Amino acid sequence: DNTTESLACLPGFPLLSCFAVPVSTDTKTNGSLFSATLQKNYENSSLSGSLSRSLQPTGYQGLVQTDHLAIAYNANITPRLGGTFNLGLYNTRSENTLSNSTTNRYYSVAPALKWRATEWWTVSGTYSYAVSRPTSGVSAQQNALYLTLDYTWPRISSSH
Repeated sequence: DNTTESLACLPGFPLLSCFAVPVSTDTKTNGSLFSATLQKNYENSSLSGSLSRSLQPTGYQGLVQTDHLAIAYNANITPRLGGTFNLGLYNTRSENTLSNSTTNRYYSVAPALKWRATEWWTVSGTYSYAVSRPTSGVSAQQNALYLTLDYTWPRISSSH
């Protein structure tokens, strides 16, 4: 169920004036929601995949349905070097009573390497590529390179 609260114009006297009155619009939409995840752990790596569907209200008398497929692979190449690969696929469909339905597809790929330089310092690099392809409109692409330097404080402990 989706309820939208808005204001409507009620003509008054003189005819040029308008009184704002609250209007509530109820819409009912049927759909399915699900979420499933599978994960397999190996000695030095792991592989996981998930598939889900969600529904969110839009605020303009409709719902957005998002289907999401995610695949992730993590591996320890050496004791100090690790890598990850993430793939995400989204299909978003929006239907409402004020405009036509729209569909948008979004793809993202993000491989990364992480190197533990010392006990406290870690350097990681990630490349991210994403594409958004709507059914109407202009496609968009994103390329990004992230370099991260992490320092983990040593634990401080005392005993009495």
